[in-house]
Amino acid sequence: MGKVLLCVGEYAEVPYYVESIGLRLYSMEELCYYLTENAFLLDRELINRELVDWIDEQCGCKELGRTLYGFLNTQASVSVFVGTILEYVGYVSKQEIDKIQEYLKANAGLSGMEKKKAHADYLVANARYAQAQKEYKEIKMHLPAEETELYAKICHNEGVAFAGIMHYKEASECFLEAYQKTASQKSLESYLSALRMAHSEQDYVSLVADMPEMKDAVLRVESKFNASEVQFGASRESIRINQIQAKRKTGHVDAYEKDMEKEIQQIKDYYRMKN
Repeated sequence: MGKVLLCVGEYAEVPYYVESIGLRLYSMEELCYYLTENAFLLDRELINRELVDWIDEQCGCKELGRTLYGFLNTQASVSVFVGTILEYVGYVSKQEIDKIQEYLKANAGLSGMEKKKAHADYLVANARYAQAQKEYKEIKMHLPAEETELYAKICHNEGVAFAGIMHYKEASECFLEAYQKTASQKSLESYLSALRMAHSEQDYVSLVADMPEMKDAVLRVESKFNASEVQFGASRESIRINQIQAKRKTGHVDAYEKDMEKEIQQIKDYYRMKN
């Protein structure tokens, strides 16, 4: 059974209109949905008398309204304003409110493009890779040509998003483009890592053999791969997979297929939940 949310306040006869995205809101829950899903768009223009009047008069949230009216005459941050609303309504958990507030604090004062990048980065950090890719693509289309450093950062994180869904060829192309813009060693190592994952070991060795200028980076990447293999070998996931494979080797094919199907389904469910 899903989580039950109790509605707070009244259903507004007159909606609050969010001009920036052409959205009409009729309840506190709709307002909270807008705030949580569009945190990357929020700035000090959100703290205005029209919104507070709507919360107070149309939604009947008098107590919240009194608190928010006080913010109009102070230098209250967007983070505090949004957190107060979300906490009053109880739309999301305290942990989620804290995350949103930290996000708003960290991105205060950013340009429009930087805010959009920050939101896409937030999606990557939360494994919502497909959504992040769409946003990175949109940002790159409208980013001024002189924004070389920001463009490189977007390319790099776009590569991270592709790697998150195991599209390593596309990831390597993004990392290479980022490296070519700024000569970042981080992007170079990410490029080589994605290249290694996208090809067989033999083909990878042939490719890097033609890159003598990257020899040091190749050695660093190989060292990290070896360390990761050791770490994964001792992990719970690796032990579980080995246990399942052992069933096939000992002739328990039905048990093997059942357990492996369960593992695959869990991975699919996790991916669908995130994307």
